Amino acid sequence: MLEFKQFALSIDERGESKVARLLLNKPEKLNSMPLAFFDEFREAIDKLAELGARALVISAQGKHFSAGIDLAVLSQADLLANQSEQEKERLKELIARLQAGFALLPSAPFVSIVAVDGLCLGAGLDLVSACDICLATETARFSIEEINVGLMADLGSLQRLPRRMHQGLVRKMALSGERVSARALFSAGLVVEVFENAAAMEEAALKLAAVIAAKEPSAIRASKLALAFNEGKTEAESLSYCAELQAEYLNVAAVQERVRAILKR
Repeated sequence: MLEFKQFALSIDERGESKVARLLLNKPEKLNSMPLAFFDEFREAIDKLAELGARALVISAQGKHFSAGIDLAVLSQADLLANQSEQEKERLKELIARLQAGFALLPSAPFVSIVAVDGLCLGAGLDLVSACDICLATETARFSIEEINVGLMADLGSLQRLPRRMHQGLVRKMALSGERVSARALFSAGLVVEVFENAAAMEEAALKLAAVIAAKEPSAIRASKLALAFNEGKTEAESLSYCAELQAEYLNVAAVQERVRAILKR
């Protein structure tokens, strides 16, 4: 077991397969993500690459995959301040810091498989969008939740999802904040398989990870790079622009008001 506070991370180093597991293990907080989560996630991905992991399965304890970023982060006005040019630069730096860990997954030397049960909101969907393969249960529900608290999604969903599923559905999710079923995202192309329950899904995820981990690592790496290639702007350029937009247009007072209303429920 590798030591992290925000999630559990382990790697099976028997033989050459090296399948890793990352478990979101804060079900009492709906597996929401505080600032420390993003820093540890970046460290974890770097560590797995260093250890020669060949596949990573990401799943969660409890009824829900993740409620997204911890609302306590959004309740701190000093973090979201964007009135002065200095504050805008600080906000862009914060967003880049949060983006960094998820952004490592598409180019990681191992394959990432995410298994989603229950709610997958906001930053949870940003994480899913960065993974290579997404499995889900019948009861899984996905949302670009940021719009519901007055924010633009800025950790990757708006950049990655349009490359993997129907543009129209991405726009509807990004602008309405509605929760969408696993079946709808299966039809749209993001979810590759839907399961009756979490146990069956996790078993399938681990089997798939083992199959992939047994392949030639150089071929897996080359295949990922080929699949990730896109004409036009790179994902990094799009993410950087996204951070600039958030810093420019963020309405801190509106976000604070919406977060307070949600916390009172």
